Amino acid sequence: MEKIRSLDHLVEVTKRLVVNPRLALVAADDESSIKSVLDAAKKNIIDPVLIGNTARIKAICKKNFVDISRIKVIEEPDHSAATCRAVALYKKGEIDLIMKGMMSTSTLLRVVLDKEHGMPPEGVLSHVGVCYPPSYGKLLFITDAGVNINPHFHRKMGIVLNSIKLARILGVSKPKVAMLAAIEKVNLPAMPATLDAALMAKMSGRGIFKNAVIGGPFALDNAISKEAAERKDMTQPVAGDADILCVPDIESGNMLYKAITIIGGLQFAAIGIGSEIPLVITSRSDSDLTKFYSIVLGAYYSYMKKKIRAGKK
Repeated sequence: MEKIRSLDHLVEVTKRLVVNPRLALVAADDESSIKSVLDAAKKNIIDPVLIGNTARIKAICKKNFVDISRIKVIEEPDHSAATCRAVALYKKGEIDLIMKGMMSTSTLLRVVLDKEHGMPPEGVLSHVGVCYPPSYGKLLFITDAGVNINPHFHRKMGIVLNSIKLARILGVSKPKVAMLAAIEKVNLPAMPATLDAALMAKMSGRGIFKNAVIGGPFALDNAISKEAAERKDMTQPVAGDADILCVPDIESGNMLYKAITIIGGLQFAAIGIGSEIPLVITSRSDSDLTKFYSIVLGAYYSYMKKKIRAGKK
């Protein structure tokens, strides 16, 4: 796997893919999402399909002086039905990934995971965000800030495995995973996340996660700051050098994600992993650039997933 150094580097690598992944934007009558999708298409990263309220889609494109005469547009204003159309296109081999537009994540996932009309999950479905803090000098992955509300221990295992999978696809050969909590010691019953973190670290120490190192519990500072880790005499390999931050629940993950983007001013890329269909899952309030980076990440992940699968046959 090529080592991805930053989100801009990911853009350059994805531009060089042999085939453009085909992306369906559902609930496409959203100006920010359309602009990001069409920007990615213009940069030769994806081939788009727009599904939603056709009149609104065309009005948005006219407002922004965008010609979509060569782009497939499907009329389906209902969000659930639009997602069903996208899933059907995936089953026919006509698209490679789905992006959420102006709709709720719960609606998207309900349709994608529907036992009758959706696709079977490949395990736990989770949200993984990726950013590049220049002061940190490498990609930083955060999970799960968008799908799993209050995951129990076994679900956290699936969340961690998904993030490891994505990190390895982006060239991190042996990801370091920090299980986050408020403190670095087990504290029951007040802080159950500390026990989950300690158990995960114990399992990692026994070699259960062969392609990653997991440590915890960590407070945020000593997971990503070597100075903070040294002040607390933390010497384990993950301390101060985490590649992946696994949060205890969606509330802490969502706050961390938005603190980094809004207060810190960083851009994220975010996708859903664990479904047969690769999913681009962004917040409706995300910037156009974060949505663009998320499309790029989804396209690259979709392409590499198919390539890996083909290599195993």
